[in-house]
Amino acid sequence: MTTAYRSVLHMRKQGWWANTVEGKRGGQWRYDHFGVADLEAFRPGHGILWIQSYDYYARKVHDHLNAEHPIIKDWLASGGQFCHHVWHRPRKKIPKWTLETRWIGAPQKPEEVH
Repeated sequence: MTTAYRSVLHMRKQGWWANTVEGKRGGQWRYDHFGVADLEAFRPGHGILWIQSYDYYARKVHDHLNAEHPIIKDWLASGGQFCHHVWHRPRKKIPKWTLETRWIGAPQKPEEVH
């Protein structure tokens, strides 16, 4: 299961409408929505959220996706929300996948947004 699909399932379980927005270009090359997001989610009263989902070990590749990125900056200024879903793989001490959410900008309702 990909990290993007793992995030879709997580968001749906939290009551969000969520789906992947990345696509394939050419053979098996995948590209992100506007070059920054793997999935989009929305929930009444919470706005629209773009999520970049990846494995913990790929985090350095995604460090450039921050509030200074021109597309993310405009997305946030337009009222959108953006976060990273960083998935930690199972280990001996932690037998299941765990999620770390890193927000870019502040979520509209942080106590209710996962």
